[in-house]
Order: sequence, then C-alpha cells, then structure tokens
Amino acid sequence: MKLNWVQDFTQFTPSDAERHWGKFQTGFNLSLSGRLNMVMSDSIQCHRDIIVGEGDDETNLSGLYSYKDDKAEIYVYPFLERAMKQDKRVIEGLRSMTGIHLITKGTPVISNCSRQVLLTL
Repeated sequence: MKLNWVQDFTQFTPSDAERHWGKFQTGFNLSLSGRLNMVMSDSIQCHRDIIVGEGDDETNLSGLYSYKDDKAEIYVYPFLERAMKQDKRVIEGLRSMTGIHLITKGTPVISNCSRQVLLTL
C-alpha cells in the first residue's frame, strides 16, 4: 500500500482512470490533526483503502477532489463536514491542499450533500 502514497505533493498528478470516484475525480482522506492522504494510483479503489493512523492522526474523514476542465473543486462528505465545524485543524488540513495539482487559493470546498460552498481555500 505505501508504494501508492504521494510523498511530494508538488509532483501529484491524479490518475484519469475511472474508479470508485469517476473520471477527473480522486479521493482524499484527512485526519483531525490535518494529516492528508490523496489517491494517485489506479490500484486504490476507495476511501477505506487510504485510512491509516490512530486517534487524531487517523485519516478517516473523506472527500473528493474534482478537476474536470482544469477547474478544481473539493467536495467533503458528511463526517468531514461535521469535523470542519468542530475542529479548526481540519480546515487547516484542507487549506494545506493549496498548491496540489490544480488546487489554488480560492478553490471552493463544497458540501457533497447540500452542494453549498462551505469555504474557499
């Protein structure tokens, strides 16, 4: 599994293969402490495959990075959305995504349920 981890996010390029998430999308998981895991490999099929760590470092808060037509959007699933309201380290973890692939300051973070923009990076 560790062979699929991205160590240097400046070189991150997600796969365009359709998987669990669909084309031009890739999954990511975040921990309460702000630890980030993103999927780059076709061999990782879903969020459960990128949960590591324990306690506040457990990367069990899931989201989706969409990059169709060179437009970056981040969608957060309910547990991650709830954690954003409870712990500012989670928002700092999301903001640490700035500079990865097409993600820039101003990229919207969107609720996957309501489709409302929750914040911009």
